[in-house]
Amino acid sequence: MRLFTLYFLSGNFLIQARKQKKEYVTRINEISDRYIKQDFPITWWFEESYLGYKDYQYEIKTNWTAFSHFSIKEKVLYMFVTDIQSAYSINEGEIGPDVFNELTEFVRRKIKMPTNTPLVVDSNASQKR
Repeated sequence: MRLFTLYFLSGNFLIQARKQKKEYVTRINEISDRYIKQDFPITWWFEESYLGYKDYQYEIKTNWTAFSHFSIKEKVLYMFVTDIQSAYSINEGEIGPDVFNELTEFVRRKIKMPTNTPLVVDSNASQKR
């Protein structure tokens, strides 16, 4: 009887986990669709003391000291925020190669990389640490 109860509870847990995963993926897709369909542009501004970001829902100013590190992979610049497991990303295709290179150099000066953090650069990028 105990073995049956254990199987039943395990099966129930797996069903609930799959259901929650499906709901999560559905919600993420809905949010993604809203961003894709939005008419409101995403605006970035790079100041000496902070990075600004604004879209149809949020306006955020993040001090450069809040970033732990950055990386460049497949022509995308990722800037990671310390302690909240979050990142900003900008694709070279969104801003053009010249502005992307200029931005990369600016971010390189603003986000101090720990010496043990590797800068990931894809083979198509001309920048190296």
